[in-house]
Amino acid sequence: MEPQDEQHGDLALAARLPEDVLTDVLRRLAATPRWLAFSRSVCKEWRAIIDGESLLCTRLPFTGIFISLAVLPFPELFSRPSAPGRPAVSGKLHFLAPAVKVLPDGGCDWRGSHCIKGHCNGLILLRDYVVNPATQRWDRLPERPRDNDKGMVRHSRCNEYLAFDHTVSSHYQVFRIPYLQPRWRSDNEYDPIEEASEWPPSRYILHVFSSRTSTWKERLFVRQGDAAGTVAETRQFSRRLLSVYWRGSLYVHCQNNFVMSRFTSRALLHMKE
Repeated sequence: MEPQDEQHGDLALAARLPEDVLTDVLRRLAATPRWLAFSRSVCKEWRAIIDGESLLCTRLPFTGIFISLAVLPFPELFSRPSAPGRPAVSGKLHFLAPAVKVLPDGGCDWRGSHCIKGHCNGLILLRDYVVNPATQRWDRLPERPRDNDKGMVRHSRCNEYLAFDHTVSSHYQVFRIPYLQPRWRSDNEYDPIEEASEWPPSRYILHVFSSRTSTWKERLFVRQGDAAGTVAETRQFSRRLLSVYWRGSLYVHCQNNFVMSRFTSRALLHMKE
């Protein structure tokens, strides 16, 4: 029998199980949400049982709140005491390399500080790491690609945003999304044609890191909808861009008060006012 025929045979055999027996089998997968999520996509009957019995818990337990101040090398964690038998979550991230290095002249190098840049479904994004503070597991991000390559507008930089869905995969992605710096230089340092162009452009390349490949890769994004404004207009707004991951998409509150949504599984970009 071919492997594909064996697979169909296994599904046919599972379909003959009484519903209560199949429910009990699926319930035993609740301890491994990843495999339960895979089982949910096998067929409509399995999906109905998993959803009807609420076997797949999509909400993570609430442990506490991290507060990160730019003037401090470590974040602060405000949380209730840990339950008996459960390890405490480290707010100081002590399991990482030292955040601040003492220089020979007695000063400090703060470039490795552990200030939190973003978070998503239990993972936190630092400058050099993606960390799960509950399990004390972490990945070091590789060297970033150059910001000014691939047609980036002059006098612009990138912020980074984390996308992670524990019900779909154990892997995560980090998006480098550009923002425009305020116009504080002399006029002759700006290109009038570039300043009058649309922002964001209709097509441009972003760098995306995937924990599956452990590399940064270029991805072409295509804008759907009208532009937020011109480059010159967008420079007038603050660069503080916040994000939220919801139902498979990463939503970023951008300059010029627009919300940009990026589908992590498809290279699309939507603009909403």
